[in-house]
Amino acid sequence: MCKTDGTLLARIGGEPALEAAVDEFYGRVVTDPQLSGFFDGITIEGLKEHQRKFLRMAFTRIPESIDVVKFMHTKHERLFLRGLNGEHFD
Repeated sequence: MCKTDGTLLARIGGEPALEAAVDEFYGRVVTDPQLSGFFDGITIEGLKEHQRKFLRMAFTRIPESIDVVKFMHTKHERLFLRGLNGEHFD
């Protein structure tokens, strides 16, 4: 994907920027005392790959067939059941 393709992914710097952002995000959340417990027993590398796939889609083109709200809720449902709520987001 080149910087001239017009997507948000291209404008932010493409795959290298996506990789760096995901690495930075998970580097922070897994060490945050309020959030780290949500990642117990989770393979972070696998989680990072899922996050990169989602952001790649979000930063290029979300298929019309995807209900983003439902998708996000479904993917995070186990975390909500463990107590994740609005207070965990800043």
